[in-house]
Amino acid sequence: MKQQKSNGFTLIELSLVLFIMALVATAAIPSFSSFMERQKVAAQAAAISSTLSIARAEALTRLEEVMVCWNQTNAAITQRSFTLRPGQMAVMTTDDPAEVIRDIPFSDDGLFIDDTEVDDCVSFLPSGRLDTNTTVIDPLAFGICKEADETAGSKAVIMNATGRASTVDNDTGGTINCS
Repeated sequence: MKQQKSNGFTLIELSLVLFIMALVATAAIPSFSSFMERQKVAAQAAAISSTLSIARAEALTRLEEVMVCWNQTNAAITQRSFTLRPGQMAVMTTDDPAEVIRDIPFSDDGLFIDDTEVDDCVSFLPSGRLDTNTTVIDPLAFGICKEADETAGSKAVIMNATGRASTVDNDTGGTINCS
């Protein structure tokens, strides 16, 4: 009597493949998690940089002063009759009441954002330059960190006096220390 050959897989072969896939997945999860954290920090830095660039462009286009305000407190604050919710950043005119041009979530849940400003508002002149009367420290900088006092994997958004924003790595805390 002849045995027929089967074209399927044995239970042992299937179990071995599933075990190997589980090992690969287990090894990849921590790497993917840190990738997601880095992307979250980078996305927040890009949002802040973009908002500052939009404010500069609006000042140039409108030929009038435009402000950017942000709220890092746990309560709503009011600027030029516009209420900024906690974790919000807004581009607005200097009129009272202000015309809000754009507003974004300023801080993602779980991120710590530090800035060099005391008043949490800066203005762009009609020339597009940063109004140095509204900034405390030159250059204006934002540090985006995973948590307070943790600069590893952090980014910084730097705005110079000409009004140009740039995003840089801040791993050493050399730009801003996120405290």
